[in-house]
Amino acid sequence: TVDNKLIQTYKVFGYDGAKVTIAHEFHHAIQMLYGFDDYTGSVLAEMSSVMMEMLLYPEIYDYMQYVRSLFKNPSKYPFCNPNADVGYRYGIFAYFIQKRFGIEAIRKIWEITATGVPSYRAINTALEYYNSSLNKEWKEFIKAIYYTGSRGNQNQYFESAELMPEF
Repeated sequence: TVDNKLIQTYKVFGYDGAKVTIAHEFHHAIQMLYGFDDYTGSVLAEMSSVMMEMLLYPEIYDYMQYVRSLFKNPSKYPFCNPNADVGYRYGIFAYFIQKRFGIEAIRKIWEITATGVPSYRAINTALEYYNSSLNKEWKEFIKAIYYTGSRGNQNQYFESAELMPEF
């Protein structure tokens, strides 16, 4: 409770809540095998685990809570902020990368991270294997999220783009 008002903690309940939670937390267990840097690792960890929820259970829209808050106030969640809350919001970016290059791109990021390379540099290095970069993909991502809400039917990257708020 906040100021004697009940605050809803979870957005999805029952079996659907259990499914996305298990997918998310199991992916964290996999990440532990790779390891991650202390400074920005939580961003990559949460970003990847939210992406896993989206991949395994596309019909469950738990991630939409993060998309809504990101689109409502993007300056509150700068991508470079090494905070787990930022990672949750950018699960949609990890999903975008996966759609463009396949799940192997996400695995490549984690493999590079396992060698001790910091998270954002690992993302960039992995994307270089696909003749791209974090900078290039960020620009494409910004274009893609423009096509959300009423513009969502034109979006090739997010199947649920029309359900998202307009960016």
